[in-house]
Amino acid sequence: SVKKMAQLLDSNNTIDLYRNIIMVNPDITRLIMHKNENNFDKGFKEDINGLDFLQFMMFSDTKNYLPDDILCKVDRASMRNSLEVRVPFVCDNVFSHAWKIPSKFKIYNKKKKKILIDILKKKIPENLFNRPKAGFALPIDDLIRNNLFGFISETLNQKKIKEDGIFNYEEVNSLITSHLSGKNYGHKIWNIFMFQLWFNHWS
Repeated sequence: SVKKMAQLLDSNNTIDLYRNIIMVNPDITRLIMHKNENNFDKGFKEDINGLDFLQFMMFSDTKNYLPDDILCKVDRASMRNSLEVRVPFVCDNVFSHAWKIPSKFKIYNKKKKKILIDILKKKIPENLFNRPKAGFALPIDDLIRNNLFGFISETLNQKKIKEDGIFNYEEVNSLITSHLSGKNYGHKIWNIFMFQLWFNHWS
């Protein structure tokens, strides 16, 4: 969207740019009631010296996205179905070797995973792997409007939100109202909802 592009262009440095790429709600100051210290880059500055932007994004994903999202989902889904799943690409030896490969060989002529594609072409028909991704995405927007609407409304009710003093209720309510009218703010609402469930459980 134009708003997202404006946020990317407004980035001050590499860390800021990456933060703006991955954040669902970069304008967090309107949502959070109290002063919020952003620790996104805490501990990163020493680690990222000498990395190009692709390496920096890969490093950040390895530290955050993989263990906190993708690997976590694989682990839970496999355990739920009594499966033993292995993820060979995060094996120490594979990871160490892959990290040493220069970035120019990982993305070639705007094609990602060039090395893997070249290897697979020798083993299996290309139509089995050269196709759109099938990720872990859930129909969050529809779930919030339908199946989960009652639970979310109960969890993010005005009395509770204002008592806790963490979120700006007017901003939360505005997101939900806009979402119900047809605009998609599902992931923003989902993040607030998940935090509130966690907070309710542990507070």
